[in-house]
Formats: sequence, structure tokens, C-alpha cells
Amino acid sequence: MADTEHVVKGAEPGQDAKGDSVDSANADARRVTDRPARGAEAERLGESRWHLVRSMLLKPGPVAVIVWVLGVPLVLVAVRIVDLNPLTSRGALMPMAAGLLMIVVVGAAAVRMRGPIISGVVPGVAAGVAALWVELCLLSAFHGTPFGDSGLRGDSGRFTAMVTRFTETMQPVDAFVPSVPTEYPPLFPWLIARVANLLHRPGWSLVGYAQALLMSLTILVAFLLWQRIIPAWPALMVAIATPLAFGQPRKVYEIFTMAIIVPCALAALSRFRRPGGLHWLPAGVALGVILQVYQGFVLFTAAGLAALAVLGWRVANRDGEGRAFLLHLAGIAGTALVVAAWYLLPFVHALLTIGGPRVNDVYVAGEITGDPFAVNRLIQGPLAPLTIAGLLGLFVLRRRCWWATSLLCLLGGAYFYRMVYLLVFVATGHTGYLDYTGRIISLILIVSGILTVWTAGPIIAARLPRRPAEGVGAAAAAVFGIVAMFFAWNAWTPTPIGKSDALVHPSPGEANLATYAHAEPLPNGKLPRFHPQDVTVPWFPTTPIQTAVEQRLGPGAKPLTVSAYEKLFAFLPWPAYVSVERASSNTFAHWDDRVAELRRLSQITDPSAFAAASGTSRFGRIDVFVLTARRNYWAWGPLQFDPRAFDSAHWWVQQLPSNIVVAIRR
Repeated sequence: MADTEHVVKGAEPGQDAKGDSVDSANADARRVTDRPARGAEAERLGESRWHLVRSMLLKPGPVAVIVWVLGVPLVLVAVRIVDLNPLTSRGALMPMAAGLLMIVVVGAAAVRMRGPIISGVVPGVAAGVAALWVELCLLSAFHGTPFGDSGLRGDSGRFTAMVTRFTETMQPVDAFVPSVPTEYPPLFPWLIARVANLLHRPGWSLVGYAQALLMSLTILVAFLLWQRIIPAWPALMVAIATPLAFGQPRKVYEIFTMAIIVPCALAALSRFRRPGGLHWLPAGVALGVILQVYQGFVLFTAAGLAALAVLGWRVANRDGEGRAFLLHLAGIAGTALVVAAWYLLPFVHALLTIGGPRVNDVYVAGEITGDPFAVNRLIQGPLAPLTIAGLLGLFVLRRRCWWATSLLCLLGGAYFYRMVYLLVFVATGHTGYLDYTGRIISLILIVSGILTVWTAGPIIAARLPRRPAEGVGAAAAAVFGIVAMFFAWNAWTPTPIGKSDALVHPSPGEANLATYAHAEPLPNGKLPRFHPQDVTVPWFPTTPIQTAVEQRLGPGAKPLTVSAYEKLFAFLPWPAYVSVERASSNTFAHWDDRVAELRRLSQITDPSAFAAASGTSRFGRIDVFVLTARRNYWAWGPLQFDPRAFDSAHWWVQQLPSNIVVAIRR
């Protein structure tokens, strides 16, 4: 006992014989004994992180994003390296060959995969590859020209004018009359302008690249949204079907909003607090983006969206969450208004303070008179069996599948808008762009057809004597992908195909919008590197006009200009006195009043009186006139100006190519 209970001599309480703290020794011991435990904890943490990464890599969404992000720059570089003329047969067929190769590679990989890989990784890779093929096809179609789809004709020129305007301002103003806010959603051209300024490139030279990138992104985002609420393989088919409903690259911003509004509406309103449901914050951000990119499809489906909201509230209220659902709706609306405020606030303020007669919805599109009830969208074309199956499926499956009722509401809302505005058009002449409803009607029917077939597939398979192979979904997606790829390629590739081949051969078809991208002359009159020989677009002498003005008014001059052609403003950020086309003009610009003022000026023949009147006009001092030179007069649209009014005492006058005359105030 004495040996074991001895007291260490000379040691202070709490110290050992060496004078070290007993607590310190115990702490050292604990650290030693804790090392294995901490190591095991770190190892478990590392394993959990790896399992998290691994589980993410087995999900189709992250896989699709990774493939797309890595592939976008590679496609851009590949098109430049291959450097094929898209007006030749080789250049036209290159995207088709590449697409078939992509399908074969992904399909071969899918055949060897089983389990979660076939349902997760492979559809994600396929979605990323499909989006990259869209980029490849459009970049190839626009290779060798700085212009986008359709060049600068019609709406394409007006969109390019928005891009050019936004290179000079951050504010959402009109492309032609920058003193008033824009009516048209500005986000897409605004973003192109920001990139153009960063790259020190003219905004008009990036439109084609932007169209290709956004169309590719549309496929990716549509897949990401749909795969949250339906299986990955039908989500892939729905995503790649979007351009089949409406596929003009010059309106790619419309296609983008059409592609995302349907899955967002279903996820936010029909899946409240259910698997795949969309929280009010991302749903509100998505709606805010839609309002700034193209708000039309929100209006066209407004009745359907309201019906979905009512049905969603009824279900939530039955579950005791009616108030939470109303707060969910308020959160979506509030977030959207905040996100889009920079565009909506000036727009609403202009509505209240400027106003004006709406004249940009009086154009009567062919579909309004040719297919007023959108019946042809259902029964005509190669996709008619799919759309008919979709319509039948919406009614047959509405009590069995949650998506059927939701899509039926959106389809009914689009038809409701169309019928209402048919009556409005007959009564007032305003169309409300009712023909645009046909595009989302087609998309909803195609989506319904895909989901109907996908739902009916297992029912039919259960009655077969042998169970289908596990990869039947991948095979169906591959077949649908080939069909969709052919239709898209056929619409986007410059035609007639092979017209620029070295050896002449029959080339059926007429020039399409992609061909005109190569026929559009540059500002200096030169043609794009690859251009058709038998399709011509008159040169508008922008560079000579700019040179003449800057020689008189100084470098960088941006005079208020009356131009008989809107192409001037697609290249130069000059303020216009008035746009040329009434049917596409801004309500706040008061087109009729401005043209009435021009008509008054055109009737003045005395040089001094004309100089004074044009210098003090109702809408500002006009410093430059760009008119079409005729034999006895100079024209702006239907107006005729007397050349004698532009005497040398008040104006510098210069005759330019293409029958253009420019008059610059002294």
C-alpha cells in the first residue's frame, strides 16, 4: 500500500515529479487517444462527400449541365477548325453527320449500361449532347457571315437595332426613339450588347452567335425543368421537341420562354410541396426572366395559369395548406416583379404618363385567316399522329395522371385567348398577336403526345408475352431524337442545299432565312465570306452615310435622323426621328403623330422655311435626312420631299449608292 500510495516528494499539488501539469498530461493523452477517432470522423466525412458527389453524378440534371458547359467552347472551336461553307453540300450535311455520330456513341454506351446509370447518367449525357448539337447546327449555318437568322430583314433588323441601341445605354429604351421606354422585352438584346462591349465588337456581329447559344441553352434548361417532374427519358424528348413547335432562330427568345413557362407552371402550381415542386423563389425568378425576355406566352396562357392556381389552391386547402399556397403565389409574383422591375417600372410609368394608340398589333398574319381555330396545328404535318394522341390523352388520362389536367388547363387557356382576340380583331382590327398562340398550342400538344405514349407504353408492354428490354426508353428517345434532328436541320440549314458546290447539280427548294443571313451586305458594301450567288439583298450604304455625317458633324456624331430604311439603326446607335414600319412601332413613340409632322415638312418647298421647320419640329431638331432618291423627289415611305428644299445654304447633300441621298444640316 505504501508503494502504491506514496506521495511524490517536492511536487506541488496538480504536478508530477517533473513539475509538469497533470491536466496538461491528461490533455496530451486525450489528444493521442482522439487521433484515431478524429481520423475516422474525417474519413467518414470524406466518404460522405464522395457519396454526395457520386449521387449527383448519377442524376441527369448535373450530368447534362457538365456535358453542356464543357462542350460549348469545343463546338465553337470545332466549327472554326472544320471551316466548311454551309452553302455547299458538305457544309450543309456536316451537322447531320455529327448528330448521327453523337446518337450512335450515346446509344452504344446506353446499351452497355444498367440500373441507375441508364436512368440517370445516360439521359443526362444525351440531353447535354442534344443541346450541343443544336449549337453546332446553328453555328454551322451561320458560319462565314456576321449576321444572324434572316440577316437584317424585318423583325431581325429591328432586333439588331435593339442590340445596337443597348451598346450605348444601360436603360431599357426604344431601339429607334431612345427618348421613350421600350415596349418590347429588352433582356436578350441587352445581354448581347453587354457582351459586345466587353469584346469590343459591334453588337450586330454577335447576334448569330447569341441565337445559337440561346437555342442550345433552351434545350438544356427545358430538360432540367422537365426532369424534375417527369422521368428523364420523356423529359429529354420533350426538351428536344420544343423547336418542332416553333423553331425560327431569329425568334429564339420566344422559343426560350415558351419552353420554360410550361414546366415552370406545372412545377410551381400543380406540384406545391410535392416531389418536383418549385419553390416560390426560383419560380418567381423564372417568371421575372420570362417577363424580360418575352412576356407574350404569359398573356396567351393567363387563363390557364389562373385555372392552375385555383386548382392548386383547392388541393392545398383540402390538405390544410390553403394559406401557405396563397403566400406561395404572392412570393412568386413579388419576386417576379422585383426581378423585372428595371423594365416594368419605366414601362408602367410610360403607360400612365405618355400613353398613345397601339398600332403594333394590326398586322394580320396568314394564320389568323388561314387557320383561325388552330385546327391545322393538330391534324397537319408529320407530327399529326403525336399531337392527336396528345389531345386524346389529355382527356382520357386527366383523372389518372396529374400532368394531364394541368396541360389541359394551359391548352384551354391558350385557346381561350385565341377565341377572345378573334372577336376583338373583328370588332377593332387589333389582333393581340393571337396567331402566336398556335406556337404554344403545338408545344402543349406535342408534350401531351409524348407523355401519353410514355404512359401507355407500360400498359401495352404488360400485355405482351415477353417483357421489353430495359433500354427501350433510351431507344425511343434515340428514334425521336433522329426525327427531331432531321426536322431542325432541314429548317435551319441554308437552302437550296449545295447551291454553291463546285460542280453544278440540281438543288431543289428556295432560299430560307439562314440563306439571307449570308446574302446580307456588310455596312461597307462587301458581302460575307460565304454568300450565295443567286440570292441578293440590296446594299444599304451605312459606312458612306456615317463617313459623310462625321466629316461634317465630327467623329462620333449621333444626330437625330430621318431615315427611309431601318437598317441604318441596326448598324449605328443614332436616334431616329421615327421608325419606318408602323405595324412594329413603339406605342409611346406616337408613330402617327411623328409621321404627320414629317408629312407637314414634306409639303414645305421653300428652303429657308423647310430648314427652320425641320429644326424646330414637334419631336426635336432633325439634323440628317437619309432618303430614297427618285427622279423628281426624295422619298421616305409614301412621303415625297422636294429636293429643292435641301439647298446648299442650309444642307450638305451627297448622293450615295443604292439610290440613297443624305442631307446634313449645316
